Amino acid sequence: MVSHTGSARLALFLFCCLGPFLSCRTAPTYTPEPYDQRGIIEELKISFKELLDNYLQDEKGVPKSSQYEMPCFTADPRPPHYLDSSAILPYFRAIQPILNNQTLDVVIEHLDKLEFQRAPKTNVSVPTDQFEQKRFILTILKQFSNCLNSDLVSKLFQ
Repeated sequence: MVSHTGSARLALFLFCCLGPFLSCRTAPTYTPEPYDQRGIIEELKISFKELLDNYLQDEKGVPKSSQYEMPCFTADPRPPHYLDSSAILPYFRAIQPILNNQTLDVVIEHLDKLEFQRAPKTNVSVPTDQFEQKRFILTILKQFSNCLNSDLVSKLFQ
């Protein structure tokens, strides 16, 4: 006859206690509804335009570099096609200490709202040379401008 004490009882206890904890850790996170996403994108576009315009005004003559690449938004393939900013956020977080700009903080807040997949933290290395930092930042800002004007974002507003 099998005893109900010992390791089997402990395993059952752990399963009952840790099961709900593990399931809530893997549960999908909050994602905004499509109409909320449109509002977030609109606010993001306004804040980002201000950030880009200010940077271009402050850093006249800095050339864009083809050396740096940043991915764009990704979309959840299931309807209603949520935009995901998890690939973009590490780049903006990397330049945040360099720019130390309130408008950049607002842009990051909006991107945080669009982070759907909660991807593992990615470290983006920023050049140490001051001129290369400026080129890196300009390139990232220009590429993100293209992302905001991409077909993927346009489809959200249809």
